[in-house]
Amino acid sequence: MEVTDSDAALAEVVDLVDGGADLVIECAGAPTAFAQGLRLARRGGSCLVVGQYTDSGDAMVNPHQIVSRQLDVIGSWAFTGRTSSSKSGYCPR
Repeated sequence: MEVTDSDAALAEVVDLVDGGADLVIECAGAPTAFAQGLRLARRGGSCLVVGQYTDSGDAMVNPHQIVSRQLDVIGSWAFTGRTSSSKSGYCPR
């Protein structure tokens, strides 16, 4: 996939995973990645935020998207393999 426009890239990914991802793992560290991750999650999906180790600024997020789409947003400052395996419970089996 070669898409340079972020909105087009998001649309392509959502289309490829049939409406959105069950679990989005944001590990880029950019505030815009958090907002994009929320947009990638399917209704009832989860967004695991592990990339925000420094205060890089605010993210433009519409809280209505979280509640109306019933998203689970989980943040973790630091994690081990044990932590990540516990978060894998958010993945479909």
